[in-house]
Amino acid sequence: MSKYTPTLQRVFHTMKQPYPGLIVDVVEYQDYLELRVYKSNIETFSEPQKVALAEYLYQLRDAFRVETKCHIRGVTNDPPRRKR
Repeated sequence: MSKYTPTLQRVFHTMKQPYPGLIVDVVEYQDYLELRVYKSNIETFSEPQKVALAEYLYQLRDAFRVETKCHIRGVTNDPPRRKR
């Protein structure tokens, strides 16, 4: 059974990002969910914006933790290309 439930999907889509352009992927593992962010994407924001983005990610993680284990992970590779 998926850990990324409709309730968590709703949380993810209703929590407004503080700045547009942030790429966050929800990755499901056997024991937990991961909020994956990308270094190349984060570096496009100013320092004060990065603080707001970090606060947003912690709030999102804490909201997910009501239902399942959740971690934030930053990766150095670029985000995958999106299908249009």
